[in-house]
Amino acid sequence: DEAINRIKMGAFQRQVLFATGTCFMADSMMVMLLSFLTRRLQRDWEFDDNVSSTITSSLFGGAMIGTLILGPAGDRVGRKPILILSAIIISTFG
Repeated sequence: DEAINRIKMGAFQRQVLFATGTCFMADSMMVMLLSFLTRRLQRDWEFDDNVSSTITSSLFGGAMIGTLILGPAGDRVGRKPILILSAIIISTFG
């Protein structure tokens, strides 16, 4: 705590906070929208709870696979390119 209080928060820390916060916000919005949309789609397209559960599970399965692949890739390639790639993937497919 002492070192953090002494260093303070600079421009780099603000950039990292903004970038990670934006990615977490986009991911959270995707999960929240999924919870609203699955009920609506279930009613409009007349599919049962099993299909709805499969759609929801595929989101979390994709997140798990992405974490398993992009986490180690961030260690090898660098965090910045992987963070940008993750933001592009979430923006495109989310």
